[in-house]
Amino acid sequence: MDESLRHDKPNPFVTVNPLSKWSYWWLNPLFKKGYKGWLEECDMYNVCPSDSSKTTGEKLQAAWSKELERHHQGKRVSFLRALLRVFGGQFMLVGLLAFVEEMIKIAQPVLLAVFLDYFSQDSKTTSTEAWLYATGVVLCAVLIGLLHHPYFFESSRVGMKMRVSSCSIIYKKSLRLSNKSLNESSAGQIVNLMSNDVARFDHVRNGSAQHSFQPAL
Repeated sequence: MDESLRHDKPNPFVTVNPLSKWSYWWLNPLFKKGYKGWLEECDMYNVCPSDSSKTTGEKLQAAWSKELERHHQGKRVSFLRALLRVFGGQFMLVGLLAFVEEMIKIAQPVLLAVFLDYFSQDSKTTSTEAWLYATGVVLCAVLIGLLHHPYFFESSRVGMKMRVSSCSIIYKKSLRLSNKSLNESSAGQIVNLMSNDVARFDHVRNGSAQHSFQPAL
């Protein structure tokens, strides 16, 4: 990397409060500057330390080393198991957000159906119950809006970490290859691993994009 391009601009995401993270309020200064003119590279924030290739690469390397120990013991190694050791907990938290969101999406049309039943001639639903059902429909729409975007952001972030950490250990491995291995493996194969194969982790983000945000109101 060109050292002249380095700049020190700490990422506010590291220090802001949870409410600011949830509402993305910490990005407002960047949006305001972008509204007034073109954004330059020096305007961009530094990568969060937990997202850096050094941090994520070292964690995945440590997990992969444990898999190599299993190989020495005659057991089957699994790169997926190494990824789950490092990112499994984060995936579970993201999955929890997705689960709650889906439950709300199921509850919303049910509440809406019961609310519409209030307007039928033979309805036994009281006006108080109708108000409660209507309030539930609105609250479901609000909760979906509050949950969907953090879920999308965190799933994209985990996918990015997996891709960056995998690229990191591939690069380190390529530096340790012997002359014999270099003759057997072309530079194109290594580039293909880092540009195409590892990019499959970005499908985590694509899957989130297909998870459409369509509250039924």
